Amino acid sequence: MLIKYAIFYIALLFFISEAKCWLLISICLWTIPNTGLGITNMYIRIKENKIINGAIAASVKFMDDNKIFLFMNNAVPLLMALFLLLIPFTQHSAIKEICIYSSILFAIILTLGKKSDFSFSSPLTLGFVMFLLWAILGLPFALNKPNSIHDIYAHLLKYMAIYYLIVNFFCSRKRLLILTWIMTAAGTIYCIWYVSYFYLYLGNDISDRMVLYPYRDYIYVFSFLLAVNHFFRQKKWLMRVIPLICLFSTLTATLLSQTRNALLAIVLGLCVYCFKYKKAAILILLTIVIVILFTPGSKKRFDFNRLMDNERTAINLTTIEIVKDYPIFGIGFGMQTYGYKEYIDLQSYLMKIPKKYQHHGTIGSPHNLLADTCVRTGLIGLGLFLFIMICYVRMGFIMIKKAEDNFIKDWGLCFLACFAGFFAQSMFGDAAFGLQAIVFYTILAMMTILWRIEPGGPDQTSLYS
Repeated sequence: MLIKYAIFYIALLFFISEAKCWLLISICLWTIPNTGLGITNMYIRIKENKIINGAIAASVKFMDDNKIFLFMNNAVPLLMALFLLLIPFTQHSAIKEICIYSSILFAIILTLGKKSDFSFSSPLTLGFVMFLLWAILGLPFALNKPNSIHDIYAHLLKYMAIYYLIVNFFCSRKRLLILTWIMTAAGTIYCIWYVSYFYLYLGNDISDRMVLYPYRDYIYVFSFLLAVNHFFRQKKWLMRVIPLICLFSTLTATLLSQTRNALLAIVLGLCVYCFKYKKAAILILLTIVIVILFTPGSKKRFDFNRLMDNERTAINLTTIEIVKDYPIFGIGFGMQTYGYKEYIDLQSYLMKIPKKYQHHGTIGSPHNLLADTCVRTGLIGLGLFLFIMICYVRMGFIMIKKAEDNFIKDWGLCFLACFAGFFAQSMFGDAAFGLQAIVFYTILAMMTILWRIEPGGPDQTSLYS
C-alpha cells in the first residue's frame, strides 16, 4: 500500500504546479486510503492521459528497481538546500513551498518504509514539545482563535519541521560543512545582487539607506559570522579569498542598510570569536567602527540623542502593560492580534505609560522577540522559549569545553557567535516569522548536528544534569 501511494504521488509531482495541492492530495492518500470512490475516479481520469500514464509506468519500474528510496534520501537534502538558498530572495514562493512539503512527505515515506533513521532525538526536543503544548493550551483563551490556530501551524510546527529535516538529513561533517556554505552563499549572492540593484539599477545615492526589502539583514549577519569561521579555518591565504569575498559583500550590505541592530549583532558575534581569535576579531571590530564613522548618513542614524529618544521605549512599556492584563496564556499565539483594534486597543494601553513616551504613538508589533513571545504566550510561554535558548547555549559550551576535536570546538564557537548575533538583532525587531525565524531554526539545527556528530557522542541527558 505504501508503494502504491508513493508511486501515485511522484507521478503527480511532475504535473501539479501548486505545492499545497500536492500536500492536500498526499494527506488524502495517507489518511483516507479506503475512501475509494473519490480517489478511484481521480485515478481513472488521470489514467486516460497517456503522458501521466507513462509517468506512472516509469515510476513503477523505478520502484521495482528499489531506487525510489535512494532517490528520496538524496532528494530531501537537495530540496532543503534549494529552500535555504532561496530564503533571502522571496518570502513566499511556490518553489519554496514545493521544497518544504515534498521534503516532509519524502521523510514520512522513508520513515514508514524503515529506509531512514529519522529521529526526533535532540536536546531541544523537550523544550519544543513543552512550548508547542503551551501554545495549544492557550487556544481557548486566545483573542483571535482562527489566527492563533493558523500561526501555530505556519509559524511554529512548520519551522520545527524545517529544524528536524535539517538535523536528520545534514547529520555528518561533510553535510554540515555544505550547509554552512549554503547559508554563506545565500547571503553573499543576495547582497551582491541587492547592492547592484539598489544603487546601480535604481540609481539611488550612496547615502540612501538600502532598505527596499525588510528583514534581510538577518541573513547578512548570519552569512557574515559563518564566513568569519570559514576564513579562520583556512590555513592558506589563497583559500581565504572566497570567505573574504563573502565577508566584504555581507558587511557592505549591512553598512549600506544602516541597520543598527545588524551592526550590533556583528559586533556581538565578533566578541564571541574573541575567545579564540582575539587579535583578528579585534582588528575586524576596529575596521567596522572606522568604516561606520565614514559611511554616508551614519552620523544621523547613530546620533546619541536620537537613540535615547526612541519609539522602542514606548513599545516596550506598552507591551508590559498588555502582559499585566494577560500574564498566563497571553493574548494568543496568532500574530494578527497585537496591533488590531478589534482585539487589542493599543491606544488605551499607551495612555498608561509615562507621558514623556506617549508622543511616539502606537506601533503594531512589539519589535522584540522575547516581548513578542511573552505577549502572545504569557510569562510561562516566555519561560519555555528561554529554556530552549538556554539549552542551545549550554550545548555550545559543553562541546567547546569537552570536545577534543578542533572541528567541533571551532564550529561550536561559530554557532554560538551566530546565536549571539541573532539574539542581538531579535531584541530590536520582529523575528518570529519569515526569513528571521528560518535563520533562527537553522542556527538551532546546526548546533544540534554538531552535538550528534561529536566523536563518542555526548550523553543526551547530560545537558540537563
